[in-house]
Amino acid sequence: MEIRLTFQERLKDLRTERGMTLSDLESATGISRSSLGKYESDECKEVSHASIVTLAKYYGVTSDYLLGLSENKNPANADLSDLHLQDDVVEIIKSGKLNNRLLCELIRHEGFRRFLTDAEIYVDGLAEMQIRNLNIGVDAARMQIEDRFNPDKEELYRRALEAAHRRRALFRRDDSRGSGRDSHGYPGGA
Repeated sequence: MEIRLTFQERLKDLRTERGMTLSDLESATGISRSSLGKYESDECKEVSHASIVTLAKYYGVTSDYLLGLSENKNPANADLSDLHLQDDVVEIIKSGKLNNRLLCELIRHEGFRRFLTDAEIYVDGLAEMQIRNLNIGVDAARMQIEDRFNPDKEELYRRALEAAHRRRALFRRDDSRGSGRDSHGYPGGA
């Protein structure tokens, strides 16, 4: 359940976030301290249009935010192209088919960057590429040892190098139906 702050709560929060007193705000905005105090109280019934505009400009928020009509503090001044979103993604977001509030919460979550990094590794096949690179190194070391020392096929260190060679199948979840998707439904299981 989403809890929205009231106009009074938003005003007080904005002021206290900046460590300001009502007197400080009066000096900064020209709105009387008594009016400001009244605006922050639960008994406030009316606020002049001029005061709303002045306070929104001072705090750098939209009047819609102050009035509780939007959860976005900052004016929408970003050009959509600056967000690097594809047209179909914009349409999905605008469609209302997604819970945009939840999407925002996910993006703000402290683990979101790690999640994206892990997803990128999976989608781009970076882990598989690194395993391939490690295998090349292990193979080169094994070949140098074989050339230099000609070890017996059952020699412990030779067997260790052979065991170190990782196979793709160990690190992929293959879909037995042959759909080309792993057990989570992502492309790549083959």
